[in-house]
Amino acid sequence: MDDNFNSKRLIDKYSEMIYGISIRYLENNEDAEDIVQDVFVKYIDYIKRKKFNSEAHEKS
Repeated sequence: MDDNFNSKRLIDKYSEMIYGISIRYLENNEDAEDIVQDVFVKYIDYIKRKKFNSEAHEKS
């Protein structure tokens, strides 16, 4: 795994934003929490294969 990968930093930085977007669309806490988890699982899968070009690329 990439040396720059730090799951705590990632979760601290983006989980609130992802949850906020999810809850606005879904209007359901459990579903929004599932979305947050899914996003981080997909991120980990992606980071194993590729690297992000910038922080903006990582955020999107």
